[in-house]
Amino acid sequence: MHYNSYHILYFSFILLSVFLLHWVNSILTYCKVVYAGIPKILFVATHKDKIPVEDVETRRALLYSEVEELFKDHEGRNHLVLDKQIFVNATDKGDHEIETLKKAITELTFDHPCWGERMPNAWVPLELEIAELVAAGKQILSLDEVEELNAISKVSVLDLEQLPHFLHFQHSLGKIVYFDTQHLRDYVIINPLLMVEVMRSFVTGIYVNTRCNLLLTMLSFVK
Repeated sequence: MHYNSYHILYFSFILLSVFLLHWVNSILTYCKVVYAGIPKILFVATHKDKIPVEDVETRRALLYSEVEELFKDHEGRNHLVLDKQIFVNATDKGDHEIETLKKAITELTFDHPCWGERMPNAWVPLELEIAELVAAGKQILSLDEVEELNAISKVSVLDLEQLPHFLHFQHSLGKIVYFDTQHLRDYVIINPLLMVEVMRSFVTGIYVNTRCNLLLTMLSFVK
């Protein structure tokens, strides 16, 4: 019994290692590196609820030590954030480590070299319009809707060259999510928190809302 359990755990770690390496390599391949060590990749362990309370700290230390070992000679090691050692129960909104995760993301955002950079005044009206839509509960816009929103501005209208620059810059700041690729460029995720819901769906298997399902449908076209 012990022999079988060991081999199951060993196989699970090998499988997890393959996925981790794939995700890290994909991010570093497709994200244009402008600043050294950017983008940052924050590792977060999940399924804490499956571990007995008395074993959580032991499992935390084991998980992160194995990840450290996996990436110790990886050429993208300076992009990885492993010191936080966050271990969450993604099914519990009250898990105190969710707040730790939010704080870690905020700190990484403030440490980004782009933070505090000036932006063209002409971009401000469209940014405010999008912020109002987010406040009203809107999460995804089609590119046509963004163009219409820009066109009806009473203050400043971006031309066809400026609008893509605006979208890419807002994406780089994390204010929106916009992928300028064949199957995704027609949509703009104006509330990045929707991506958190999608990731939660991957972890828990629970599809939160219709907007989450829409985004998953969009992503299903990407091969």
